[in-house]
Amino acid sequence: MITNHMVSILEFTILITNQTKMAELKRMLQDESLSYDDCPSSEGLIKRSKSFYERISIVSYFVYWMVGTSAHMSALKVLNADVPGKYFEQNSTCYDFVPHLFLIPFDTETKRRCKNALIGMDFGLWIFAGYIATHDTTLYSFVSCIKAKLEILSEATRTIRDRTKVRMGLPRDLELMRDADIPDFEMEMYFEIRRSNQILAILIRVKHIGAAFMSWIGSVAAEGSNSVC
Repeated sequence: MITNHMVSILEFTILITNQTKMAELKRMLQDESLSYDDCPSSEGLIKRSKSFYERISIVSYFVYWMVGTSAHMSALKVLNADVPGKYFEQNSTCYDFVPHLFLIPFDTETKRRCKNALIGMDFGLWIFAGYIATHDTTLYSFVSCIKAKLEILSEATRTIRDRTKVRMGLPRDLELMRDADIPDFEMEMYFEIRRSNQILAILIRVKHIGAAFMSWIGSVAAEGSNSVC
């Protein structure tokens, strides 16, 4: 549990100290040069990406916060069963029922005060869970967006020839032995290929920038989880 708390603090620190980098990543991903208006499925891919991110964010916060809530309910059940009266029995204290190690800042001689301590514990756990969920969902957002952009780029690359024909007013069923037979068409094709390469380079750069300040904490969290188990 202490390891998990340390990880949550580290993740929160990463988010706070890398605001400039995240703003730069957001600017790069929202750049108009990455958009393909003539790709029919591009808008749908972006909407599905946002919808997926919204759903997984809600689930992440709910699951992480339920860790503290479930610990509270379990401790409360044991407390009510073992302490039928208002006061603890001899050699028994509130610390015997608190599921997570923390310093209670007030007197807990009665069962009611111990229940208040459990509520205080919940707030602390929810804060730490919020740190972890915020870090993880931020990572989800970048990964989901990059995935959608790559899918759009993949479709744009597959349809370069057809989109170029439509843009130049040429028949879709036009067959060319050599693109050089129509110089303007050849130049437009080169432009599209160069644009695709530039977009791919941007997405790879975004991936490397994001990984530089977010991926290492994942290994720390994984090691922390393994050590607790």
